[in-house]
Amino acid sequence: MASTTIHKATEVAKAIRSVEIGRAKMAEARAALIPSVKDKTDVAGALLRREERDRLSRLEPKDMVAILNSKNTPTSVLEAIFEAPHLVPTIPPEVKERLIDDLLERIAGPAVAVLRDQAEGLDLLQTATRVSTEALREAVGVPAHGFEKWLSEAAPTDQKKLDAEKAEFQAESVEAGAKALPLAARMSLVEQLLATNTAEITKAA
Repeated sequence: MASTTIHKATEVAKAIRSVEIGRAKMAEARAALIPSVKDKTDVAGALLRREERDRLSRLEPKDMVAILNSKNTPTSVLEAIFEAPHLVPTIPPEVKERLIDDLLERIAGPAVAVLRDQAEGLDLLQTATRVSTEALREAVGVPAHGFEKWLSEAAPTDQKKLDAEKAEFQAESVEAGAKALPLAARMSLVEQLLATNTAEITKAA
């Protein structure tokens, strides 16, 4: 296998991992915004939250929806709910995710806005990566069903390298890149990157 092809395979594999790492870090950042108990040693607070959950457990799911939707719900009640969600009325997962999104918009609007910018940057990276991956696959003549295996063999990644990439990845840099240009300029840049990547990969094969 030509060294240039190996180099391109390594670049594509790292780009794929970057998207995956970015999505995982964004999920972690979102989870960190959900109200949680900070002081685990506060016995009195724990007892109050347990009493609150006992009260909530007697409610209907629709009443829980109303509580999560209300801007007047105290933070202590939200902490009680998210500390032990299995002890309060069950809400359908898709409804719960929407409610959490709405809740975070209310209590952590600026942080949620940052996450949206990061998501936009990752979407652009994922688009570029998807096209580059397909161009590489066609250039090396590997069928779609066998490409993942081919890529793992052409550009293997050990755990140390993966850990280093996770440590180095900064979602803020993705956000900054996404916010630095207006939408039209960003899309134009992506189109140029896709064309360049495709041409380079085809030439290297």
